[in-house]
Amino acid sequence: NINKKKNGHSKNGISTTLSQETTTATKLNNINYKAQTNGVTTMMTTTKTQSIQKQPPRNNNGQEQKRKQQQRDKYSLLDGTCWKIMWNIGRKLGEETTMPKTWGISGERLLLSMELEFADEPLTSTTSSDEWLNGMVGAKVLKVIQHQGTVGPSLQEGSKNFKVENGGWRIAKGEGPLGTDIIRFFVNVPNEVSHIGGDVYCPKGRVYCSCGYFPLLEDTSNSRTKESLRQQLDELGREYEQLNLQLNQQGGASSLSMWDKIVTNKRLLEIRIESGKLTQRMNEARVREPDNSVLRKSKCGTVGLTREGGVCCRISKGLSTTYPTLGKFGIASIDKKPQIQEEAKSETDGDDCNHDTKNYLAP
Repeated sequence: NINKKKNGHSKNGISTTLSQETTTATKLNNINYKAQTNGVTTMMTTTKTQSIQKQPPRNNNGQEQKRKQQQRDKYSLLDGTCWKIMWNIGRKLGEETTMPKTWGISGERLLLSMELEFADEPLTSTTSSDEWLNGMVGAKVLKVIQHQGTVGPSLQEGSKNFKVENGGWRIAKGEGPLGTDIIRFFVNVPNEVSHIGGDVYCPKGRVYCSCGYFPLLEDTSNSRTKESLRQQLDELGREYEQLNLQLNQQGGASSLSMWDKIVTNKRLLEIRIESGKLTQRMNEARVREPDNSVLRKSKCGTVGLTREGGVCCRISKGLSTTYPTLGKFGIASIDKKPQIQEEAKSETDGDDCNHDTKNYLAP
């Protein structure tokens, strides 16, 4: 019995020892496996991090700054340029207006001209902004050269001058037809302007104008689009004439079978439909980038304004405000007057600070 107990004890001891060794080995294996796994993960993570670090970071700051600079240059082309503008004021026959019923009923026209400088000076609050500009951001001072305009002669009297005060201007981005840019500007007319005995007049106060603004930059994608559309229209026109000639020429109709006539008429209808779509696209392209005949370019040719624009005034009655149309205007670029250049030079000489000379690009 003692031997049995000793043997049993030793067996149990051996079993216990083997079990403990097995458990210890398993724990060690688990620890080694975890350590190896962590090592692989750490190595993979380190390798991935190093590979990411080796890739040069994408730096779009330069391109973004370049794009913003181009946008600023695009909308600063009018700074420091001079233009001559002529108002053609009067009522258009059959046109309704919120002006007095007797205003311009005779059909008389009032021709007023003046010379303006689109200055680069910001329009401050002391200069007084206006809702016509649609905000103060980017608004600048519009200077009237010699602070006067000229009234064209009439049958009752000759030409005469009238006083005009400075105003403001601003480029309205995307507010024109099909998302194009327009320029809004105004001047102050302190006194009513009219001819002796005439029923049309320019009211005192602010007179507002607007026209298209088109920078003439290097991008010619729209020009290529117009040329491609023009070629397609020409090809369709030639095809239409040939098919129409086959149907209408002497003996041609009798020589064509009924099936050929159906096919030809179907093709003529398709050409008319396709030509109408191309014409619409061409008209939209002409709005986005007008032809040179529609624009009046600046002296340096970097920007163009549409040759005609609208003129209106502001009438407030109670809480309502209207902008009745007074007529239209024409515009053309002119050279900067020597007097203006001398004044600008004297202002620069009188400044204690040193400013870099800036070449203003004109529209």
